[in-house]
Amino acid sequence: YYSLPENHDERMIRAIDMGWYVLDKYYNKTGEAPVYAAAILLDPRKRAAYLYQNWPEEWVEPAIELA
Repeated sequence: YYSLPENHDERMIRAIDMGWYVLDKYYNKTGEAPVYAAAILLDPRKRAAYLYQNWPEEWVEPAIELA
Protein backbone atom coordinates (compact mmCIF):
# COMPACT_ATOMS: atom_id res chain seq x y z
CA TYR A 1 0.00 0.00 0.00
CA TYR A 2 2.58 2.58 1.03
CA SER A 3 4.93 1.85 -1.83
CA LEU A 4 2.38 2.63 -4.54
CA PRO A 5 2.94 6.12 -5.99
CA GLU A 6 -0.79 6.87 -6.16
CA ASN A 7 -0.99 6.44 -2.37
CA HIS A 8 1.55 9.16 -1.53
CA ASP A 9 0.24 12.35 0.01
CA GLU A 10 2.47 15.11 -1.38
CA ARG A 11 1.57 17.55 1.41
CA MET A 12 2.51 14.98 4.04
CA ILE A 13 5.79 14.21 2.28
CA ARG A 14 6.67 17.93 2.14
CA ALA A 15 5.75 18.34 5.82
CA ILE A 16 7.95 15.39 6.80
CA ASP A 17 10.84 16.72 4.71
CA MET A 18 10.50 20.15 6.35
CA GLY A 19 10.42 18.52 9.78
CA TRP A 20 13.65 16.65 9.03
CA TYR A 21 15.22 19.89 7.79
CA VAL A 22 14.38 21.71 11.02
CA LEU A 23 15.49 18.82 13.24
CA ASP A 24 18.77 18.52 11.35
CA LYS A 25 19.37 22.27 11.60
CA TYR A 26 19.01 22.34 15.38
CA TYR A 27 20.72 18.99 15.97
CA ASN A 28 23.81 20.32 14.18
CA LYS A 29 23.80 23.36 16.48
CA THR A 30 24.14 21.16 19.59
CA GLY A 31 27.74 20.48 18.64
CA GLU A 32 28.45 24.21 18.50
CA ALA A 33 27.31 24.91 22.05
CA PRO A 34 29.78 24.49 24.93
CA VAL A 35 26.83 23.76 27.21
CA TYR A 36 26.44 20.35 25.53
CA ALA A 37 30.02 19.43 26.41
CA ALA A 38 29.52 20.80 29.92
CA ALA A 39 26.45 18.63 30.42
CA ILE A 40 28.35 15.54 29.30
CA LEU A 41 31.30 16.38 31.55
CA LEU A 42 28.99 16.83 34.54
CA ASP A 43 27.32 13.47 34.01
CA PRO A 44 29.29 11.09 36.26
CA ARG A 45 28.50 8.15 33.99
CA LYS A 46 30.12 9.76 30.97
CA ARG A 47 32.66 12.42 31.86
CA ALA A 48 35.45 13.13 29.41
CA ALA A 49 35.72 9.48 28.36
CA TYR A 50 32.56 9.87 26.29
CA LEU A 51 34.02 12.86 24.46
CA TYR A 52 37.30 11.11 23.75
CA GLN A 53 35.53 7.99 22.48
CA ASN A 54 32.81 9.63 20.39
CA TRP A 55 34.02 13.01 19.20
CA PRO A 56 36.73 13.88 16.66
CA GLU A 57 40.02 14.41 18.46
CA GLU A 58 40.31 18.08 17.49
CA TRP A 59 36.94 18.89 19.09
CA VAL A 60 37.61 17.45 22.55
CA GLU A 61 40.13 19.83 24.12
CA PRO A 62 38.41 23.03 22.93
CA ALA A 63 35.07 21.73 24.21
CA ILE A 64 36.54 20.85 27.60
CA GLU A 65 38.22 24.25 27.85
CA LEU A 66 34.96 26.05 27.00
CA ALA A 67 32.97 23.95 29.45
